[in-house]
Amino acid sequence: MNCAAFVPRLCGMSDDPRNAPDDARSATAGDPGSFEPAPFADALALLVQRAFRRSKRELARAADSSRRRLELRQKKKDLEHFWIRLGKTAQRLVEAGEIDHPALRKAMTRIAELEAELEEWKADHPDVAPSADSE
Repeated sequence: MNCAAFVPRLCGMSDDPRNAPDDARSATAGDPGSFEPAPFADALALLVQRAFRRSKRELARAADSSRRRLELRQKKKDLEHFWIRLGKTAQRLVEAGEIDHPALRKAMTRIAELEAELEEWKADHPDVAPSADSE
């Protein structure tokens, strides 16, 4: 995009050199009525171009950073999911008698206690609806 051509319209000026301020008009040898933007307009156009390019770079950088954070969050979620699956598998194996370890037995006892407390709490608070992901 040619910002030098855009700036006069942005400022409310038309492309018609007769409507341009006197300091923005300049006569060239070949065309006495031609319009050349004032040095201020050129500087403003360059400034707008630089700001646009920089904001585009920063936006791309922010999008890349967000994409990486989302990827990291997804990997952590996957890891947590597999830890949960491992725990449930270990619980089933202990219950089936296929593996036995004191730490596993202790953890299973605590899980059973927490599940009992949860059921008791639900019985005491029937007005609280269970969330969709809890059951």
